[in-house]
Amino acid sequence: MVNLVLYSVSLLELQSFCVLAHCTQEDSEQGICQTGSGENKYAEAVNTRWTAYLNKVNESLQKYKPCDEEDRQCACHEKVIENDLSLWAKSGITAEIFERAKPRGIHYQIIDHKLYRGEECMFPFRCSGVEHFLL
Repeated sequence: MVNLVLYSVSLLELQSFCVLAHCTQEDSEQGICQTGSGENKYAEAVNTRWTAYLNKVNESLQKYKPCDEEDRQCACHEKVIENDLSLWAKSGITAEIFERAKPRGIHYQIIDHKLYRGEECMFPFRCSGVEHFLL
């Protein structure tokens, strides 16, 4: 199944994109290559705006340790799972909480070794990911 997302773009926006996508250094020096907000897309300030975020991403990638592929007990994710469920550690998940959450969830059933999913799925890729792990 292919998901298609359509965007409404004015002709002026499309022309601006085409100009920006094919900028030369000479264009940049003449001020032709600008972002949507009027900034030169090659200016240092524009290109350092995301440095703090990129540094955090790179730091996380350096610290990342993949889980052992043979880990059938999910020990690698145990702390994350415990933290996520800690909200209900004392009181548990009551019938009332479950009923209030139902409209926001997706109903899955396995009948005769076949997986069925409710029709309403707000995020199809997320649902297919869940289905992958359920199967």
